[in-house]
This record gives sequence, structure tokens and C-alpha cells, in this order.
Amino acid sequence: MKTVLVLLLPSVTLAAAPTTHRHAETVTSARHEFVIRMGGTMDGENTRTPIGYSAWSRAFEAMREACIENIGDTPVTNPWLIVNGLRDWRTVEKIVAEATRGCADDRERAVGIWRFVIGHRFHATPNDGDNIDPVKQFNVYGYSLCGDIAQTIRQLWKVAGLKTRRGRPHGHCLTEVWFDGAWRSLDGDEQIICLARDNETIVGEEDIVRDHDLMKRTHTYGILAAEDPLTDQFSASLHIYEGKREGDWRDIYGHRMDLTLRPGESLAWRWDNMGRYHGTNLKTGWGPHAGEPLANGRLIYAPPKPAEAGQAVGDAPVVPMASPYVIVGGQLDARGGAKASVSFDQKSWEPVAGRDLDPFFPPEGRPRYRYWLKFEPAGALQSLRVENLLQMAPLSLPALTIGENRVVYEDESPGPRKVRVSFDWVERNNSLPPAAPEAEFPKDGSEVEGTQFTFRWKATGADYHFQLSNRADMKWPLSPTFDRLISKTPQRGTASWAIPWRGLLNPGQRYHWRVRARNQDGLWGTWSRAFTFTSQGPGVPLDVRCDATGRAIRWKANPQGRPPVKWRVYASDEKGFTASDTPHKILWESGYERPREVRELPANFVGETDKPVWRLLMNAFYRVVAVDAQGVASGPSDYAAVPRPKFISQPPTSAKVGEVYRYAPRVIRSLGDLRCKNYTKDKIYWAGYWNIEKPEWKLVTAPEWLKLDAVTGGLCGIPPTASAGGEFKIELRCEIAGVGTDAQSFTLRVEKPQP
Repeated sequence: MKTVLVLLLPSVTLAAAPTTHRHAETVTSARHEFVIRMGGTMDGENTRTPIGYSAWSRAFEAMREACIENIGDTPVTNPWLIVNGLRDWRTVEKIVAEATRGCADDRERAVGIWRFVIGHRFHATPNDGDNIDPVKQFNVYGYSLCGDIAQTIRQLWKVAGLKTRRGRPHGHCLTEVWFDGAWRSLDGDEQIICLARDNETIVGEEDIVRDHDLMKRTHTYGILAAEDPLTDQFSASLHIYEGKREGDWRDIYGHRMDLTLRPGESLAWRWDNMGRYHGTNLKTGWGPHAGEPLANGRLIYAPPKPAEAGQAVGDAPVVPMASPYVIVGGQLDARGGAKASVSFDQKSWEPVAGRDLDPFFPPEGRPRYRYWLKFEPAGALQSLRVENLLQMAPLSLPALTIGENRVVYEDESPGPRKVRVSFDWVERNNSLPPAAPEAEFPKDGSEVEGTQFTFRWKATGADYHFQLSNRADMKWPLSPTFDRLISKTPQRGTASWAIPWRGLLNPGQRYHWRVRARNQDGLWGTWSRAFTFTSQGPGVPLDVRCDATGRAIRWKANPQGRPPVKWRVYASDEKGFTASDTPHKILWESGYERPREVRELPANFVGETDKPVWRLLMNAFYRVVAVDAQGVASGPSDYAAVPRPKFISQPPTSAKVGEVYRYAPRVIRSLGDLRCKNYTKDKIYWAGYWNIEKPEWKLVTAPEWLKLDAVTGGLCGIPPTASAGGEFKIELRCEIAGVGTDAQSFTLRVEKPQP
């Protein structure tokens, strides 16, 4: 394969080490455009993992520095660099403009912002709320917890003109957004959207609370998380709130990436990580790799005339320092015998010992974007150089990529300026990108039987990124389930991916899929072309319900897809159960930092019918699957709930004198669903079946010798001799508080003893 790739890329010559390159331009106008061509085969974008819930990584970074330096004699207001029309995130409005570029309606704008959010942050936090502002979030930090990003995404949606409200998951935070006439849940932290059974509608949190299977059939925690149904079940357990939903987050935004560069001042965007940050220690707080996706830029001020820097306060010159990025350290080189001191309010001053400014910017301290330097005595300052170390989010930086890059310099200065713009990078070409895979199954334009099958493509790499969309432009995947890193799935090590659940695609609908390959050096090749296919089979049954009699489940055939000839019925006492033809594992109980308790449940298929009705009701919840003449099955339907409690056992109607009579009644009742709650400090996020319905029993009518076990509802007694030949009316009542009641009446005949 390597020989073939060399033939395809004859211009590539292998090099043992990266080569250094620099491009500089002198700018004298408010807008200046130029082109930089980056050679080689590897850059920071094509060697980076997809962005997920956990920290991303990259195999190689070509960029070293991009810098704007004021080499003139007038201040330059708000200079900025934009590469290839991306990452102009100076204001929240500009972030929204990029995130919604090309979006046609509220749904697309909402999803576009959600895709932007999940594609530019991972799960960690400074732990003081400084990253909630969207401009800080994506320029300074690049990471956030659920409570941070729920507010950030809400602010982006609000600026886009969308209505929002606060979600109510347990131990988690999210924001819902309104479009298409309903509230929709787009989780910016755990990177989740759940689709309804139509595989088009994004559902709201209330829908997930009602039916956890909508979450259980969705991949959770992002593309870097392993495919794990038990984890998806736990994600569903957070959604349990059934009360009134109202309220929203407050506005916390307004930061801008504004900066005035004085003569002799420069802003350098850098890609190196000096280990300097603001807030929580990422490595110890959020995983061993959480501190890696971090960059430390520089803001350097070396005024050509130190005596004219700043303003005189009394006899001492005071030099202000201000940055749109949080300042995390620095160095001071002041010569001439002046003593320096630092202030954050121009009221209290602390002396600087030596050249090190780091002690004034400890990670756990307040976020600092501005401070002042004072030099005493007046006139003693002969030269000055202040280097401020800044925290920057790497994904926000003006990076070059392989090929031609269109660079735009902009500023807002009303007068003349003289600025030097420079880019420093290295080029590496000792690794060749793998070829774009070709589809093996399904073939482009083909039809496929059913909605659960395995995609296969020609092997070209060590790992693959798979996407499926209902859009021909592949603007975004259909759902998180169809955006997969193959090494995180059961198909790792193969050129394939298996759809984990039946019914995630619609019959008769055209879908589009593509793959890109990654080689052993971590270098991604280009995406394949988008292949198309159409699934064939019956549609998911509609309007599944328990009828007014409470004695039958009824449904309607879906007009989408091929007509069904029969239906398969599934039943369970678990609310939000997953239909299964085989024994399956469920997360029965799980606590924070303790082993999961996993149980295996039997298959819950209960029978088939050729009529859209099912009358043998022995469980609390039912789903239906359609089957066509070719034997192809649809996905499972929404569930229907049976009235509860309902007696499903038949009592023995005869007893013998002197012998024990027993009856253990059974009623339909719900196990509830997996739900998360907090017990104590060491039992947080404790998931279990806490809402199992507990029947209460009452023996309304019975002979004195027959007794009730109030816990189990069991009846037990020994008929006395006097009862021989008698008939006794028995009425047993069952109640589930807040749900319903049922009664069972029967006649018990006591047989005479045999002579």
C-alpha cells in the first residue's frame, strides 16, 4: 500500500526531521490579506483526534507562533488575524455567526451552535466560573463542565434569537432550546442528542424522562468514549425529573478579545504548553491528559522610550498591562535601578522580587486580565521589557494547515499604523496520509435489507472515523450514534462498523456515509466521498397504546416502508425497557467509585400476531416490532403502559379441612427505571431501581381462618372442620399509591374430608 501512496503523491519527499519556516508581512492598512502556503503532510488539524467529552490529543503540531507586533509609533486598536475565514471569535456575535454559517432555520441554528460547542471543548473546568462567558470559553480555556457549558451554550442560542430554558437532570446541567414548536434537549457537555422513533425529531428532556430507551439507544459521552450500553443506561438514569419545568440561566457574557498594542508591544499566539494555567489543576482534577490541550501565548511590552510608557502617578511612572487572555505568569526586565511593584486596583501595591512575576498570578488565585506596574524612584527606569504569559485555547489559534492559507489582518485604528505580522511553523513530510477508503458494503447507491447491519470499507489505515448523515452535504451526523471513532467500538482493528441497535434508520430513506482513515503515525487522510444507500423494510409501528378497556394493546401500521405481515410483541416491567430477543445485561445498581452491579435479564419477546392487537397482558409495558413478508423487522415502537395494578394470577378455589391453603397473588406492577440519586457524600450519583412499585394489600372479605400477609399479599389458613362443605366469598384488594387499585373476588369451596 505504501508503494501505491508514493505513486499517488510523487511530490512528497521523505524527510528525517521537520524543517522550519517563517513568513512575515509589514502592514500599514486596517485590512491586509495575504496567502501562506504550508508544505509537508502533517499539521495540527490532520493529526488531532476528534473532539470529545474527554481531552483530545494530537500526534504533531506544525505551528509554533503567530505574532502581531506594533513596530510603529502610534497605538493599534484591536488587531486580529483570521486564517481561512475561521476562528474569528472576538465577540459572542462573531462566534454565533461562524457556528450558524449557512443555517436556514431555527433547528439548523440550534444544532449548528451545539455542533460548534461540542467540537471546541472538553470536560474540565477552572472551577471558578471564569469560563462561562462564551468568548472566554472558546478563546482562553477550551474546556468546561456541564454547569459551565450549559450556560455558555444558552448564551449563544440567546444571541442567535432562540428561546431557552434550564434542564433538570440529576447531578448534571443542560439547557433546552425551543424550535419546531417544542423544547429540545441538546447536551453540550455529554454531547448527546436523542432522536424520536422517527429518527428525525430531536426530543426534549421530558421525552427522555418518560422513555429512557431513547437515551439507551444513543451513544453518550462523545466520540472519544468507548461504545458501552451500560454507560448509556447510566446517562439515562440522570433524567428523572417529572415536576414543573421553568426558569433559565442568567446572562454572563460581554467579554471581548479587545486589545490595544502600544508601540513596542506584541501579541504572540503560541502552540507550546508551558504548564501554566488558571484555576484547577487539570491533570490531577480531570484526568492525566486533561492538561495537554493547552497553549501559553505571550504579550510582550518593550517600549522604545520607557520614560514615556504609562502615566505618572505622583513621582512614579505607572505602566498598565491588559490582555484579553487570562494572565498566568510573566517576567520583568527593568533596568536603571528602579524598584518595581504590582497592583490590581492601583490602591495596594506589592513589591516585585527580582524578575519573576509568576507569584502574582497563582493558578488558584483570581483570574487576572489587567494589572499595573509602578517604578520608583522617578527617572530611574532606563529600559523595560514585560513578558506576560497567557493561557490560550489551542483550537482558537490562527493555525495554518497543509496547502494554501488565506490570512486576513484587521484592526480598528482610526489613524496610521505600522505592524509586523509573522507566522512560524515547521513542515514534516516523513509520514504519508492513508488513502480515502472505498465502500464495500453497502455499495454506493444500493439498497439494504433492514436497519441493523455492518458497514465495511477497504482497509487503508490503522483507525477510522465513520459518519452517517441524512444530509447530502454531510454538514453533521444524524446523531452521536453515527459519529464514531472505530477504535472505540467493538469493531476496533477492522475496517467496519456495526449499527448497535435495530431501528435507528428509516426504511425507504436515503442516507449518506463516509469514512476517513488514520495511519500509525496519527495522520488522518481525507474523507472518502459520500456513499449513499437506502434501507428496506417495514416502518416502526405507530400509536401503540392500551385501549380503553385496559385489556388489550393496539397499534397502527406505519405507512413508511414495506407493509407488515405480522408483529412481534415485547413486554417488561421496566419502564423504558429495551426490546430484546436475547438475554441482555442491565445496570442494576451503580455508585460513584464503586463496581457496577450488572444483571442479566432474559429475552422479553412474548409472542407474534398477525393482527394489530395483543390481549395477553402480563407485564406493565409493551413495545411492538413490525415484520414484512421478507422477514425483515422494524425497530421497536414507543411503549404502551398497562393500567396498574392488575391481577394476573388465578387463585386456587378449593381447600381441604385441616390442610394449609395458600394463595400468592401476582399483579402487574412496574420496576420503574434506573434512576440516580444521592444518599451521602460517599454515595453520590447512586443509580438503582429506586422507584419499584410496592403494592399495598387489603383483605376485604374472607373467613376468619384465612389471613393476609400485608407485605406479599399472600393468603394462608387452615380450614377448620366446621367449614367443611362450605363456600366462602373472598375479596382481595391491591393498591399502588398514586397509580391505581384493583380487586380480585372468588369463591373458595372447602371440601369435606374423605371418609
